[in-house]
Amino acid sequence: MDVLKKRLALFCAILLLLVALTLCGTKTEKPKSTETATTNREEDPTEEIRNDVDDLPDDLDFEQHTIRLFSYVQSETVREMLQEESEVNVVQDAMFKRNLNLEDRLNCRIEVYERVGDTNSNFITDEITNLINGGFDTYNIMTTAGYRMCAMAQRGHFANLLDLPFINTEKDYYSQGYNDALSVGNAQYLLTGQFSLSYYRYMIGMFFNKNLFTDAGVEYPYQTVLNGDWDFHEVAELSANFYIDLNGQGDVNVDDQFGYVMWAGSGSSLTDGYMASAGLRVVGKDGENFYVSDLSSTANFSNAIDKILEMMYGDGSYTSSTYFDVVGKFTAGTAALTSFRLFFLEETGMKNLGETKQGYGILPLPKSDSETQDEYYSYIQDQCLLYAIPRTVGGAKRVESSQFLEAYASESYQTVKSAYYERALTSRYAKDPESVRMLEIMESSTFFDPANIYIGTAFKAFGTTQLRDMYASDTNTISSLLKGKRDLIVEEVIKLNQTFQELWKASEEAR
Repeated sequence: MDVLKKRLALFCAILLLLVALTLCGTKTEKPKSTETATTNREEDPTEEIRNDVDDLPDDLDFEQHTIRLFSYVQSETVREMLQEESEVNVVQDAMFKRNLNLEDRLNCRIEVYERVGDTNSNFITDEITNLINGGFDTYNIMTTAGYRMCAMAQRGHFANLLDLPFINTEKDYYSQGYNDALSVGNAQYLLTGQFSLSYYRYMIGMFFNKNLFTDAGVEYPYQTVLNGDWDFHEVAELSANFYIDLNGQGDVNVDDQFGYVMWAGSGSSLTDGYMASAGLRVVGKDGENFYVSDLSSTANFSNAIDKILEMMYGDGSYTSSTYFDVVGKFTAGTAALTSFRLFFLEETGMKNLGETKQGYGILPLPKSDSETQDEYYSYIQDQCLLYAIPRTVGGAKRVESSQFLEAYASESYQTVKSAYYERALTSRYAKDPESVRMLEIMESSTFFDPANIYIGTAFKAFGTTQLRDMYASDTNTISSLLKGKRDLIVEEVIKLNQTFQELWKASEEAR
């Protein structure tokens, strides 16, 4: 009997060992979701999980299919689909190499229809609308200025990206701030992020002249930012240290030296970032991911405007309705601080300033109040390119388009973004590691008010009209503006939700 027990125990031990070996050799299948990418890659538990590369299958093969991209951009500065090699322009060369890498990886051919011109022209919208309404599936991917893409998304021109299994919007190369603003209910028709050069080029930040800070005996503001104390009041206080009556006329005029200088007026888009940096918006989200009016704290809006105006019009500050007054003063070295889009860094005056001994530094937009606001928030102008897949692209071609878009975003993040961010931008012009850290803060903290993305009568008041006029006139009428637009904002939010609910319902019925 003892022998029998020993044999039985030995048999059980062997059986358990076999089961263990079987389990170790079994690949655990990753749950599939409409919001995450599928993969056939085996996961190594010892390997660090990277969120900056795609999870597409290694064996994707497009069988030499042609992938066609439609892009319409405002200027040469913001082109990002170039296919020409360059020995002198590192960013252009990175685009060329990215396309070659994609063609090799996916076994496809890439054709780019890229036009440069005025994105305010209705031609763009008309051309895309005619293609969609005509049922054409000519282009796999479309992109142009964000506000135009948002308008066309409301017309049902694009596919729901959350229905496509290969799009993983949680990846590092997609902007979570934009994802929050652009997704509604169970749908998202547009995306962008750190893979797009326009994401950086249209980001609004602050710049300071290191030479003037050194001459005035004032420490660079980097540590202030890192301490969490960089706010509108801090900028106003700093500005007072830099005013000099350069022409000796005894009155404040454009020829003097100033602390903070700013372009403000009806045509200025640079002031649009202030409310975002203060963490304020008129349209938010509910628990079901639908838009809601967010006007509960009028006092917060009013307090923020007061602080912004103090920064713009305090001692040592200069505000002009003329763009070139402000540009000229900063690049000439007679202004210590200013706010501009990052593609301002690529302009001649800034290049020359960047090549000086000390040059300039980069900073995020200030908080409203460092005592009550924890995070910094960055704003990107609505000219930033948004990407979409036309709804007319269906079947296997739609799946292929989603695979390409994910691969394109991942590859652009690794090659093009790296070339622009690390070499063309930081290393050449902002020559200190602190500015690199500031840019990292800015890119990871984007904050959007849907009212700045979608075009509506009430929304426009907070994006391009009345709010800009307040800054230009040094008046705070935000409380009356909010009161006067409250009902219209609620109405526009309801219509926006209804539009996207109907689009989602129609797409579900068509499946």
